[in-house]
Amino acid sequence: MFKRWKQNNGSNATYQALCDALKHKLVQRQDLVEKFCYFKVNKTREISAEPRKRRNSKVKRGTPTDDELEQLGIDIAKDWSKLGRRLQVNGPTLLEINKAHDQLSEKGYHMLKRWKENKGADATYQALCDALQHKLVQRQDLVEKFCYIKVSSTSLSRRMIFRETVYGVASSYFSKESGVWIAFSPKTVPEPRRITCYSWSHNAVLVPLEDDETLVSSVIQLECDDPAGVNFTGITLALSHSAVESKEYELVMKELINLEKRTWKDLKTPRDTLDEILASQRELQFVQATITSFSLYAVICRLKSYTFPFDASPESPEFTCQVTEYPGTSVTIPRRFLSKGMDMTIKVREYY
Repeated sequence: MFKRWKQNNGSNATYQALCDALKHKLVQRQDLVEKFCYFKVNKTREISAEPRKRRNSKVKRGTPTDDELEQLGIDIAKDWSKLGRRLQVNGPTLLEINKAHDQLSEKGYHMLKRWKENKGADATYQALCDALQHKLVQRQDLVEKFCYIKVSSTSLSRRMIFRETVYGVASSYFSKESGVWIAFSPKTVPEPRRITCYSWSHNAVLVPLEDDETLVSSVIQLECDDPAGVNFTGITLALSHSAVESKEYELVMKELINLEKRTWKDLKTPRDTLDEILASQRELQFVQATITSFSLYAVICRLKSYTFPFDASPESPEFTCQVTEYPGTSVTIPRRFLSKGMDMTIKVREYY
């Protein structure tokens, strides 16, 4: 009713007109006159020189992800339309969403999606926080769940190196202090993505090592606000390390692929020429690789492996593996102990 009155009367739908109606002898609601129509004198206003609204330092920066909005749609339930009005989603849009979807969770999610699409960069965590804290919504529990920065043991164990927005053009980011360089080829991301890089403190992450392996770099983590559609073949990561180059050893970057099982895999580590930024850092040595997901990474040093595929066709009773880097070094195995399709892997260590 009030919305229709405001629409029909335009500029004449004033506080004075509302005041007169509430004071009418058939209404007599002086309490509502004082609540909605009168100026409120606030002593703090006279002594405060601060702006009326400031960004809460506990609130995240940026825009909520679609996954967060979907979960919020579930949690806000029957209050979805109240929240929508606080987010300035107009009445016709709310009616359209209400008719199009039966479940409350879907109504809430599509309302939030429409808000994000319409507001663009202004659809921030701060705007969502203000709406959830509005006196007609009062969902501080959801503010803390979705809008506040969560301080945990993780935040004490890792340090943010940089956070940048990546676009669909060639770009790179380098931190000399942390020894981290990351490059993005053109069209790596379908639309702007926010990438955050962290360095984990020593002993906070356990990288499983074999007897001949040594961890020679910091453990680095990359996060993305929305990894959907990212072309990982266009992302190259380089980490500095402390190993001394030797013909016996190889340097390999590993990527965590299963957190629960603590499983890491070797990344393809090309021996290509380093980027000129890295090449100019003469006091640092780097290993670079193409990543396959946003995860944790580290460089290990280990004995080189030499793999020889077994050829079952020759009639010789023995299979000999010759390591070319070590003249005079070979391993001979009777063929009867080998089977077709088997590979022989050898590691060599010199003792002086």
